[in-house]
Amino acid sequence: MPSRSMRICRQIGCGQYVDGEYCPAHIDKNSSKFSLRDQNRKLYDPAWAIYNTTRWRKFRALMLSLNSVCQRLHNGERCHNWASLVHHIVSPKQNEGLFLTASNVICLCTHGCHPTTEGNPTDWKVNVDYVPTNLPKWSC
Repeated sequence: MPSRSMRICRQIGCGQYVDGEYCPAHIDKNSSKFSLRDQNRKLYDPAWAIYNTTRWRKFRALMLSLNSVCQRLHNGERCHNWASLVHHIVSPKQNEGLFLTASNVICLCTHGCHPTTEGNPTDWKVNVDYVPTNLPKWSC
């Protein structure tokens, strides 16, 4: 009986063909142990609980539809990748009231544009490090 067909590693940007889900270089990072730790953090961290709401999912989809290209600027040139992350400028842990505020988010890609810190890095400036966010028509 033939084995399963080869497919590309699920790690974004890898491109290796594998028999399973991940290549040997990314299997440890994406093991069930890693996934369980990540799931537990999201389950028990109060700030992460608000990300599991219908309002957030709808807001996220709206913002990604209005800002479909990554907003990050590199040396004055805009990133050309599709945006897939909605990053809060002010972290929900610092101010939960700004969680669903369109002017408090930046849409970024997963190719090195998303900062590793919570909230906006202190040295990021609009029109220098990222382009302004396209806001919904009814937004203030």
